[in-house]
Amino acid sequence: MMSQTLVLSFVLRTIFFDGMSTSFKSILFTLIALTFIIAGIPILLHHFGLLQWTMAPWTTAMPGALTSLLGLLIYILCARDFARFGRGTPAVWDPPKTFVSHGLYRLVRNPMYLGIVLIVIGEACFFHSRPLLIISLSIWLLFHGFVLFYEEPTLTKKFGDSYRQYCLQVTRWLPRWPG
Repeated sequence: MMSQTLVLSFVLRTIFFDGMSTSFKSILFTLIALTFIIAGIPILLHHFGLLQWTMAPWTTAMPGALTSLLGLLIYILCARDFARFGRGTPAVWDPPKTFVSHGLYRLVRNPMYLGIVLIVIGEACFFHSRPLLIISLSIWLLFHGFVLFYEEPTLTKKFGDSYRQYCLQVTRWLPRWPG
């Protein structure tokens, strides 16, 4: 399975990303990823009869929509910082070349993942959907495992003491204002 993932990653990188500017690659990846998160997950749930296209009462629909918009804004700001400061994209096969600790990364180490989880939580509220809420928890658990077992060891190896110092100052999941 891992070799298939690496082959797919190489093919996608070669076909779609070689020769493109970092900003364009980041925008393209963001559009693809967000389309899947915002539309793909609910469409799949609806297809399997786990989600009805009925909006929840305004008391949960409006906070849900605002939560999703907040998550979307967080993701977009993080993708922008990856392109601007890190010279890379959110894609695993084209990560930032420079360590990014600007913007929302000053408050929490994984704001992009939090943004994605907020989008799905917002959808769960908007559609009043327990399956979407379970999926949001599952996504966070997957992100947590990915961060613990791949991302943090990889960033520690790549950036060394500067990343270790960053980890001591900035929490993994709960935003904390500096100073």
